[in-house]
Amino acid sequence: GTPNSDIDVLVSNTGPAPNVPVPLSGDTAQIRNLKLQNDGELFFDSLAILIVHGSEVTLNGSLISLGSGTILFRNNITFKNGGIFDAGNGVLAFQGVTWENKSGSTFTPGTSTVILEGTSNQNIIIDSSLNLHFYNLQILTQDTVSIIGSVTVQNDCYVAAGCTLNIPGGSSFS
Repeated sequence: GTPNSDIDVLVSNTGPAPNVPVPLSGDTAQIRNLKLQNDGELFFDSLAILIVHGSEVTLNGSLISLGSGTILFRNNITFKNGGIFDAGNGVLAFQGVTWENKSGSTFTPGTSTVILEGTSNQNIIIDSSLNLHFYNLQILTQDTVSIIGSVTVQNDCYVAAGCTLNIPGGSSFS
């Protein structure tokens, strides 16, 4: 079945890797928290959508492969513990969250688009040993986006009028 926003999802390393399906008749996959065990894998069908309502995304030596799917984060998230997030050519949308990328984790942007939207301040916090790369970045919020650490946009960047970018000393955004 399709999980809902009250369910924590644990992807194990046994059995076939699950795929997030394309939504049928409004049946979009929604979960609270997402945890992948060591060597666990989660794949997205083409045009699949997953909404994460919780604040914990744990990748323990595992892989999320977004392909051309979409993942929407409604709360704070932390990528940690040696996991790999391969964004492919998908869309990652964040609605008023803090994205924290810890040492040991890998975000591979592919040709994806990262969208910061919503109606509250947002933070991107990168471990000092990392440089976070985005392919396309759209900052659509009217609030403040703080970038702590090093962020590079490889292709296209759009910042909406009315948005304030806060880049403290020692951090970089290019």
